[in-house]
Amino acid sequence: MESIYVLQPKMNERNTGKKCGRRSALKVLGGLGVAGLVPTAGAAKKPSKADKKYQALLKARRKGNMPVEAWREALRQNGFSVVTRDSSRKVSFSNESSRSNWGDGSWNGEFETTKLALSESDCDFYITYTYDDIYSPDYYIDFEWEFTTKSDPITDAPNDLATIEWDSDDYLLDSSYKGDLVYDNSRGDSEGPSGVAFDWDDNQASSSEAAEHANDVDPTYKFGDYCGAFLTATSDASPEDERYFFFDLYHIETEFNIDVSIGITNLSVNPGSDSYYDFIVEDNGVQTDY
Repeated sequence: MESIYVLQPKMNERNTGKKCGRRSALKVLGGLGVAGLVPTAGAAKKPSKADKKYQALLKARRKGNMPVEAWREALRQNGFSVVTRDSSRKVSFSNESSRSNWGDGSWNGEFETTKLALSESDCDFYITYTYDDIYSPDYYIDFEWEFTTKSDPITDAPNDLATIEWDSDDYLLDSSYKGDLVYDNSRGDSEGPSGVAFDWDDNQASSSEAAEHANDVDPTYKFGDYCGAFLTATSDASPEDERYFFFDLYHIETEFNIDVSIGITNLSVNPGSDSYYDFIVEDNGVQTDY
């Protein structure tokens, strides 16, 4: 049977032990036929032809500063099958945020003053799920985000946190990649069996965008970045309608202690409550058999 790949919204649902919360979901329709074609968990994987081709396209993407649609079209033109999900929401940056501290300088969990200088922005997520062909165990998950605002976009200094999570029973992490201003996570684990986590220098990204439009009369500011992972599907993966990906972007205006732990069962960010961050943008995806 020919496989068909489409996207549609999905109501919140979760696999045992997985988080869903207020996230929406990506639904991928089609059988991928990966059983028996993957290495044993933990085994070192030699890069496949598909891996090398994808890596070459990543280099071209960085060199050419490709917008997301050009990146996706380049993947298609080079023989990859591409499934996408785009979503948008409104967020507000605060250029001033004061937290009440204990005597030793650590944050006591309370805000001393109300956030000021709010700057409304669109936050767009571009999720691109790529595979070589229907018989291949090689998968690539790409997470790109972009802010668009008419107001002064310059954010405060602490790096934001971007994460991608999956079930380690379904996928093995081969390697990860990151954009120009994305770095290995400095607040705990950066890679692990169930996901990846990265710092994003949103201050540099927003400052560069502001400088580029310094002389514009009515500027629109756009800034963002991307990260992703090379994955191999396991031979004992869950049914396709239970293979979730989770995408999170934590915006941080004032530095405080954050710990990211990436283990066998899940990726956890502590503290995880929304009240600790200026905002958290989330989305998730599920691969579903038609």
